[in-house]
Amino acid sequence: GTSNSYFGYFAGYANTTACCGVFLGRYAGFNNTTGSSNIFVGSNAGYSNQTGEYNVIVGGGSGYAHTADRSVFLGYLSGAGNLGASGNSFVGAESGRYNETGTGLAFFGYQAGTRSTGDNNSFFGYQSGVANFSGSNNAFFGHQAGAANTTAGYNAFFGALAGTANMTGQYN
Repeated sequence: GTSNSYFGYFAGYANTTACCGVFLGRYAGFNNTTGSSNIFVGSNAGYSNQTGEYNVIVGGGSGYAHTADRSVFLGYLSGAGNLGASGNSFVGAESGRYNETGTGLAFFGYQAGTRSTGDNNSFFGYQSGVANFSGSNNAFFGHQAGAANTTAGYNAFFGALAGTANMTGQYN
């Protein structure tokens, strides 16, 4: 590859033709082969990425399993389990941690959407949507808003603890 900057033990180890990447930290971007224009900062950040491009992944273990394009993960273990899902934004420690395939996601706050695999969700606040598993098309704003939601979709909860008892109810 060309025009790359790799700093850290085995950072960018597998690179073959990737261009314009910045990897900083132990094993950052370890498996990246052809994925260009990525920024991986932190121990194991972006570890599994091979071909995904235009990602910004910052935080220890953040984006560990991530293999897709155009995502932003900021915070310890944010997006760690994200596999082939592109275009997600997770900001906060453990936000979106176990998402594998959900797309169109915006999670901001500690453990926001940490278990979510649904699509098109926006969770903002400490542990908002923390238990959401497959629920899609939800908007939760506030401290633990929608925290118990597991499979329900099409809900909008605004304010601290709003909708915390709702698990499967839809269209609220």
